[in-house]
Amino acid sequence: MDNYLSGVARKQWERRDSLIAAIKTPQQVNARQEYIRATLHREVGEFPAKTPLRAQITGTLDRGGYTVEKLVYESMPHFYVTANVYVPKAGRAPHAAVVGVAGHSGDGKAYGQYQSVWISLARRGIIVLAIDPPGQGERSEYLDASGKPALGSSGTGEHMMAGLQCLLTGTNIARYFIWDAMRGVDYLLTRPDVDPSRIGAAGNSGGGTQSTYLAAFDPRIAAAAPSCYITSWQTLWPASGPQDSEQVLANFLRDGLDFPDFLIAFAPKPIQIGTATQDFFPIAGARATYAQAQRIFALLGAGDHAGYFEFDDQHGWSQPRREAAYRWFTRWLQSQEEDRREETLT
Repeated sequence: MDNYLSGVARKQWERRDSLIAAIKTPQQVNARQEYIRATLHREVGEFPAKTPLRAQITGTLDRGGYTVEKLVYESMPHFYVTANVYVPKAGRAPHAAVVGVAGHSGDGKAYGQYQSVWISLARRGIIVLAIDPPGQGERSEYLDASGKPALGSSGTGEHMMAGLQCLLTGTNIARYFIWDAMRGVDYLLTRPDVDPSRIGAAGNSGGGTQSTYLAAFDPRIAAAAPSCYITSWQTLWPASGPQDSEQVLANFLRDGLDFPDFLIAFAPKPIQIGTATQDFFPIAGARATYAQAQRIFALLGAGDHAGYFEFDDQHGWSQPRREAAYRWFTRWLQSQEEDRREETLT
């Protein structure tokens, strides 16, 4: 069975590679972008109508150079998104902003590596909206009799449970992740201290997935820096294979899509791939995807808008990749060049 399915998949991604290699003009790039966006929307399913966010700030923490606002909003009626807003005290409003999405950490937005990014961006004058994905942080939905998560603390069990239920109805759980983040952008646009033309997206691992999706789906995103997610299906298939339900879209390969298409859909806006040579998302796939995407960006006269940062370590938002993200956002959201190290954080 595995050999049979692998043979089917191989024909699908080889056919796609031939189509991408034939793209030689900006007009062909634009046609490909239209196809990618329409296909992704069909695979994910129709988004719900926008309803009132009912955003509430329930408390504020003063952290010296920045504050942390405790936020909850409803991406759909009674579907609550818990979040923190990191607000810089320095600099002049309106600020650039970044939607920060968490990987598969039990504490979601509050995981130490992720907080390091939110704090460091705030110290650089960038507002961060850090949200919990479904099933993580303050959003556990499958609880035992004592009120504790019944399917494990990392969120993966909840994602798979809800993901299978979505498949049975012909939809995909990714729709909820993407919609939560898009409504997060809606929330940022209600804030007078946010510049609507300078909103980015960032995340690691599962957050790399979500930030990649958000860049492809939401035209209001101006720059993105996904970490430890981008690879290629040619290399991922024989390695660790498919990941959580939200990371696998039904018919994705059959419809002629692969990881580079997320980047192509975002072109020519700036997006940087953060990678680890020892990741279970194969590094060979990340390199191949970057090469393919960079050629497409160059056809649009924006070769330097396709960024790539690689470090020889394992899966995670380690300090070298975090610092690469800071450089990327200060360059593209603040029109500054910087190369300072991450400070000691609490």
